[in-house]
Amino acid sequence: MKIYTTRLEMVEAVYKVIKKAQPDFNFQVDIDLTFEDIDNLSEDLLDMVKYSVSKGILNGRNNKILDLSTACTRQELMVYAKNAYEFVVYEAGLDSKGAFWEVSYNGNTVYLFGSMHYADSSIYPLSKDILNAFEASDILVLEVGPGNREDPSLYMMERGMYQDENTLEQNIPEEVYEMFVETIQPYGIQEEFYNKLKPWYAGFLITGLNMEANSYSAGLGIEMFFTLKAMGTKEITEIEGIKFQADMLDSFSEELQIEFLKWALAEIEEEESIETVDKILESWKNGDAEQLAKLLRGNDDGDNEALKEYNKKMWEERDNNMTKKIKEYLTDSENIYFVVVGAGHMVGETGIIAQLEKEGIYQIKQVK
Repeated sequence: MKIYTTRLEMVEAVYKVIKKAQPDFNFQVDIDLTFEDIDNLSEDLLDMVKYSVSKGILNGRNNKILDLSTACTRQELMVYAKNAYEFVVYEAGLDSKGAFWEVSYNGNTVYLFGSMHYADSSIYPLSKDILNAFEASDILVLEVGPGNREDPSLYMMERGMYQDENTLEQNIPEEVYEMFVETIQPYGIQEEFYNKLKPWYAGFLITGLNMEANSYSAGLGIEMFFTLKAMGTKEITEIEGIKFQADMLDSFSEELQIEFLKWALAEIEEEESIETVDKILESWKNGDAEQLAKLLRGNDDGDNEALKEYNKKMWEERDNNMTKKIKEYLTDSENIYFVVVGAGHMVGETGIIAQLEKEGIYQIKQVK
């Protein structure tokens, strides 16, 4: 009694799923297969095999045999399902286009990729244009590289916590502290820790925890994806570094720190943050830079001094610094750079793309 699934049965089952899910695909394939073990297949099964081979879903054991009658292992099934999934996504044009530009100057090339720091598996696979550009690049540039520290985030935490007798409770309004405690306690974090956080770090912490609780993870973010692909194969450098970022955040005025924490708490309480993230990710996947600019950079600071300070430090000054570095990369005739920074820094009036366009000397093309 057979208690296993053959490779041929796997091919047939997945083919039927694809045909049911994507009836508009062209399933007519006119190719000749040279494998020696397919002579006994029926015409229908042969068509399924031809389609699967031609689309890169099915691979032979070697150049001579497909070995379709043997048992399909779990590992083979996982690889086959992955191949089929990626084929369908690309064939249907559902791959993520991202916020992606190619910039050229005097024969030199820099690729600019606006990142999603937190994401879920729905953003993958990335478009082949993005992946091919990465493969063609020599140097991966991140906001913060892996660095020499065991954990680069340790410096951020050091700057984000009071090192004296100060506490969070002493430095923010009572009602804000009570709301913060109510928000963070369900995560099992002890008061001895969270009461030593500076307001800006407390805001970042609960935002991150809320993202993770809603299935958005930094582990699935773009930085992690490309870091893992680059390790051992490409040089990795940083455009800012953890010290720059932590020192910048720690330079927030007392007023801005309190406002920053209040913004984070309000977003969670009103459940607006995740809805906004959903919209941002959807625009990002579609390569809609205009909509990204509205969602990421659309806040008018008006007479709000805290928001003016935030926009200046978090956006404008960092945009300027990043653009300056990218101009330097564009003078390097030896290397192709693949730059990954937050998508918000690519778009908007002070964003990297707008600043490069104003120079009038660079060839800039959004790829989507």
